[in-house]
Amino acid sequence: MFNFATENIILPISDIILGQQISKDLSFLLKSQWWSKDQLIEFQERKLKLLVKHCFETVPYYQEYSKKEGLHYQDIQSIEDLKLLPILTKDKLREHDLGYFMSKNIDKNKLLKKCSSGSTGEPFCHYITKRSNSFFKAVKLRGWYINGYRIGDKFIKIDNSKANKIKSLQDFVTRNKSIYVKDINKDSIEEIVHSINKYSPKVLRAYPTPLLMLITMAENKGLTFKEIPFVATTGSILYPEFRSKIQTTFGASVIDAYSNEGGANAFECNTHDCYHSAMEYAITEVINDNGNPVRKGRAIGTDLWNYAFPFLRYDSQDIVEVSDNKCSCGRELLAIKKIWGRDTEVLMTPEGNMVVPHMISKALSRFKEIDQYQLRQNNIDHFELFVVTKLNNKNNLSRELENVLKELLSDNIVLSLRYVTEIPLLPSGKRRYIYRNPSVNLNNVSH
Repeated sequence: MFNFATENIILPISDIILGQQISKDLSFLLKSQWWSKDQLIEFQERKLKLLVKHCFETVPYYQEYSKKEGLHYQDIQSIEDLKLLPILTKDKLREHDLGYFMSKNIDKNKLLKKCSSGSTGEPFCHYITKRSNSFFKAVKLRGWYINGYRIGDKFIKIDNSKANKIKSLQDFVTRNKSIYVKDINKDSIEEIVHSINKYSPKVLRAYPTPLLMLITMAENKGLTFKEIPFVATTGSILYPEFRSKIQTTFGASVIDAYSNEGGANAFECNTHDCYHSAMEYAITEVINDNGNPVRKGRAIGTDLWNYAFPFLRYDSQDIVEVSDNKCSCGRELLAIKKIWGRDTEVLMTPEGNMVVPHMISKALSRFKEIDQYQLRQNNIDHFELFVVTKLNNKNNLSRELENVLKELLSDNIVLSLRYVTEIPLLPSGKRRYIYRNPSVNLNNVSH
């Protein structure tokens, strides 16, 4: 009854008050998820033509580009025609004032300011319309619905920011309990575990890093958690060993999600066959460094809904792998087989071989003495490994780490080991485990 009331009464009233239409959008998305691939592409291309016309007529950057290249909005009729447009990068966006990329026909005072979590350490802020924000929220809700959640079910969110009064009221109505990341420490852990167990949520949502921090602190205190039906992770790579740890701790089905500025939200199916990318929200291209379509490469997103700050062919800098196989659940939404991570999390050896983050995490996961680590590639043959450990005598550990990493990477590297007391979280609440200096050319990313 509470779910029914929340879905059919509280949410529609909230939409009216806040100028949103999440309820209507969710209803649409629960139907469109079963469309055929042809229907989904037809919807995308219809939206694309309207968006490009809007950009060429009202956005300074695209007005200048179309004039310079002699390009008209009528030239963009299909997804294939997107290649006529330039790829938009974060560096390009930072070269100009935000107004250069914003529509002149939309009142800035009616927009919402949105900032990325800054997984690279450099948060990026832009503007979105209420309409695009509404549809994107509905997309995320659909991902949860696919896995058994309904609005009104109790859930807990481990958050990197404290809620304001309005958000606190929304959380109360939607039965969301928030735990602030910075409140998780050795003195508060017992109270937090008790609070989670007492609340008995259907869903626990968190970034993998703070969630693993919570689990480790609880284990150190001999504390256990009650079972939770499913844990929703997002925000950073969910490595297999992380997933296994979370499943074991909570007895839960772990469902991962992925999104970025200008891109579609992709939510893991309950079959675990793939991530379903919301084709109704954005067009996703996967290309190599030469701009050619590939199955494994950089994810380029075109947001079909944000008319305030349009993202046309935005380079997420994330490496993803798509599949042509239809998911066993029957949905024909774009199937993403694997999220490999940001291109700056992929390492390049002196011999020109690519080493993906999972290979590193798998190799280092057997070192139980390591509490935290961060591996940085400064140039083609110099790596730094920062390690947090309680060991007093680190000689054996140092030798083993050097042997393992040189075997994995190359005998021709210089590895500098740095023992530190802590590897700080980013402002987003994430922690970087792997980082490659962008000056190291990733020329084999498409292979």
